[in-house]
Amino acid sequence: MFTYGATYVNGPLRVAAVAETASVNALEVRTGSFLAVEYNFGMFTANIQSTINPYKPVSPTGDGTGTAISKVGSVTYDNVEGITYGKGTVVAIKVPVGNGTYGVQHANNDETGVKATEVFAQYALSKRTSLYAYNTKLSGTTAVNRTTANYMNSSTYTKSATQNAIGLSACPADPTIFAFGIRHTF
Repeated sequence: MFTYGATYVNGPLRVAAVAETASVNALEVRTGSFLAVEYNFGMFTANIQSTINPYKPVSPTGDGTGTAISKVGSVTYDNVEGITYGKGTVVAIKVPVGNGTYGVQHANNDETGVKATEVFAQYALSKRTSLYAYNTKLSGTTAVNRTTANYMNSSTYTKSATQNAIGLSACPADPTIFAFGIRHTF
């Protein structure tokens, strides 16, 4: 696997690009690209990111149907060349105020139609410790029941009908997620 990246910084403008190529055709090895542009307007910073993570068309061991199973959630893709995995964009704005940073971001997965809008805040208690909180609303998702979810077992690459990708008994359609906590870096 080879990864190439470049960053350009000129005053308030930052641009970053990364490309990754897989050297083998295996389900767990993917190629992909990432591009981000950020501009600091002084009062706020805005950025846009684009990701493409192309799907490698192979059939997982034990499946036998020619259908590749995504390692996230219950999404399945037909074993067809050209289908991508994780193609989407994110647009974000963040505003620094004193020791805090507040913002909003919106993400869109172009393949699945899933969208997420997040409002977030981070407050620095010290150089290495901060409080954070965010509220995220997803749309375009469907409910996943424990008895019907398919996911890829990461060690054997086989389907499981008894557990979804995040181990919950059910995931509701279009959930709202709220989290808060304290973060310390060492």
